Amino acid sequence: MEARLTELARSHARDMVKRQYFDIKSPAGTTLRARLLRAGYAYRQAAQQITVGYADGRVIVERWFEDGDSRQAMLNALFSEIGIGYARRGSGVLDHYWAVVLAQPTRKVAADWRREVLALVNRFRARYRLKALRLDASLNRAAQAHADDMAVRDYFGHVTPDGRTVGDRATRAGYRWAGVGKPRRRARRAVGSRRRVDRVAVAPPRDAGARYRRRRDRIPFPCPRRRPHPPEPLLDAGYGP
Repeated sequence: MEARLTELARSHARDMVKRQYFDIKSPAGTTLRARLLRAGYAYRQAAQQITVGYADGRVIVERWFEDGDSRQAMLNALFSEIGIGYARRGSGVLDHYWAVVLAQPTRKVAADWRREVLALVNRFRARYRLKALRLDASLNRAAQAHADDMAVRDYFGHVTPDGRTVGDRATRAGYRWAGVGKPRRRARRAVGSRRRVDRVAVAPPRDAGARYRRRRDRIPFPCPRRRPHPPEPLLDAGYGP
């Protein structure tokens, strides 16, 4: 059991009772991902199950294991933390609301993570007989500032929302450069001349949720979208985000 996930699940169950809806996403459009980030929970992947109409928790679990999608989430070997929430409106059949959040938290980073990343990069460069990179204090400041900015302003990109590039950030940090670049998924972009770069800066975003955010906010969740509900009065659903 994880305290933040438990509070998140309990709050969502109560919100469904209060505003009379049955969905992972709230009427205001708040998603599971948004709730996790707001709770300050750093995760790699997460899923949520919701149920209405069951007064017995044991029955809920049995029902979830009978459903393929729910079973997939419950048996995900990477999930190690859970939060369970319950809310009751009255004594009717449909007055019992449950929410369960499962998650894989981020792993702790080693104290010397910066040099660890540098060693891995240089090991890869050595395969191509490229000169080893070395850490630079000015570039580290520029990298850390950009990571923090992405976390605070909630974006993911080499260019900031106001158009500042990697070259702008290096110059602002006091680094005199002939060529400066950042690794990309498919290609390497450089600003300036084509001289070899022999200094590097490594910095993670301080917002751990943003650390694993993909472009266009595509977050991996193990559960597919909701399958058709079983006949009322027993309703069951589970999906993310």
